[in-house]
Amino acid sequence: MPQLELPNTQHFPSFRDLPNDNVANFSYYHQSPPGSPILLPTRHWVFLCEITRNISLMRPHFLVKDRTGTDTQVVFYIEGENQAKFASICSQFVVGNTLAVFYADSHYFMDGSVGLRVEDVSTVKVIPCSLERLLSTNANDVNIRRACSSCGTQRRDTDIPLRGCSRCKTKYCNQECQRVDWPRHKHDCVALQQVQAWEERDWRRFENYWDAF
Repeated sequence: MPQLELPNTQHFPSFRDLPNDNVANFSYYHQSPPGSPILLPTRHWVFLCEITRNISLMRPHFLVKDRTGTDTQVVFYIEGENQAKFASICSQFVVGNTLAVFYADSHYFMDGSVGLRVEDVSTVKVIPCSLERLLSTNANDVNIRRACSSCGTQRRDTDIPLRGCSRCKTKYCNQECQRVDWPRHKHDCVALQQVQAWEERDWRRFENYWDAF
């Protein structure tokens, strides 16, 4: 499977490049069956943005910034079982965290503003790291690295193997090096785990909607 690259705007588009929920965009959707009014995605995509402000009043409402620095908004219209789902993750909606919204469409609101209208909470995941950190994460570096991430000691094939972080497999000489590096690594660890999980999926072929959780 080809390496996943978060700078790939085909799968991780900016807000400007998102389809709009009122216009059929055939670079993202196709008619199924042909000629049908039913539209299904042609591929998987995720809108990534960082929470900049919580302005929730009547409903969950967040100001966000995308990968290009564009400011927009994410508004949740949740009913029924989605209310319980949102309640289970609402504490994660903290300024500075990243939102990943699967199959996002831009939406024009009644007041003339534009943003994302989210009705299905299962399409959203909160990643507890900044968007910049997530976008700069390269999981392949972990796989090929032959030096301790804490002290920088190199390892040869004949040496005792480096031990890996149990969560993201980042390499260390020993438990002490891992402990010393944890205050710095804990933020990278979250980003690495997410990218590694996404790399296990085939983004090129759409067969079913993915759950963001």
